Amino acid sequence: MNITNLRILKWGFVNFGRNSLLSIAATLVVTLALLTVSISIILNLVVNATVSSINQKMDLVIYFKDKVSGEELSILKEEVKELEHVESIEYVSKKEALEKLQSLDIDKRLKDIASDENRLPRSFEITLDDPKNSEEVAEFFEKEEVRDWVEDTSLTRNKSGMTCFSES
Repeated sequence: MNITNLRILKWGFVNFGRNSLLSIAATLVVTLALLTVSISIILNLVVNATVSSINQKMDLVIYFKDKVSGEELSILKEEVKELEHVESIEYVSKKEALEKLQSLDIDKRLKDIASDENRLPRSFEITLDDPKNSEEVAEFFEKEEVRDWVEDTSLTRNKSGMTCFSES
């Protein structure tokens, strides 16, 4: 280091010592400001990651009546694949639905009841590009030629659950 830098450093420490209270206060203010900005950035990242994780887990599930044949469902599946906001579609048979239910961490008595007679419906689990488009895709299943096949949708179940919750 040359002589000028040493002089600057020396006088910096001298002045820091003379005005120690003011120097500590200024350093504390800058530190708190940087800490606040850092915490805000980290919270923003965490919230964005959580929201995108929730969006990826939100699917639209369509439950079908037992009277619908497998051939009709395969034709319907191909039509649904062509819809604008559908990323993927998975057919879940009655047997697979029962296996999923039994793999959940629920009371053994409920599992026994479910396994006596499989009343679970066949379904399509549809992954959407954006959960905001779920109503648009669900409207496809309200068409006259498809409406009689559909027993229920996760969208109507969630809406009815929310209205019951908000009324009480």
